[in-house]
Amino acid sequence: GSSATGTRTVEVQVRDNAGNVRTASDTIYYYAEVQYFGNACAGSAGIPLLNVSGVPGAGRTVTLATLNTAAPAQALYFGLSNTNWLGIPLPLDLGLLGVSGCFVNISLDIPLGTGPVAPVAIPIPSDPLAIGAVTYYQNLLFGDPSGKLVVSTRGAEITVSGF
Repeated sequence: GSSATGTRTVEVQVRDNAGNVRTASDTIYYYAEVQYFGNACAGSAGIPLLNVSGVPGAGRTVTLATLNTAAPAQALYFGLSNTNWLGIPLPLDLGLLGVSGCFVNISLDIPLGTGPVAPVAIPIPSDPLAIGAVTYYQNLLFGDPSGKLVVSTRGAEITVSGF
């Protein structure tokens, strides 16, 4: 067996005492599960949840949505690290902005979705070089009725699986 991700065909053969053989097969897609990490901080609707749906594989699409929030605006970020951002160790407590207990869990390298809180579809390139790439995502929420300047979700780590 292989631990490589991607499409695999599984075949089984069963032989009875009379020597009759039955064969069956099926195709499965094996992929690395999304890993969630870090802390989120509560807004007026409780702790917001960053949810990744879809299969994170080359040539596929995942959708990131933030659940359990009353905040009207978001900044969904893509990052290349969950340990360092511009030389600053992560996670970074946002207490300096008056929201102690809210954290930046990833390097905030590229904003993917800014504006109203809405799901964001992320197409994954159908490129063999993308396979095995690890990327990070986090949503920062603004305008929450709690009065907090920013409310943060936990981070999500996605590893791109094979074809």
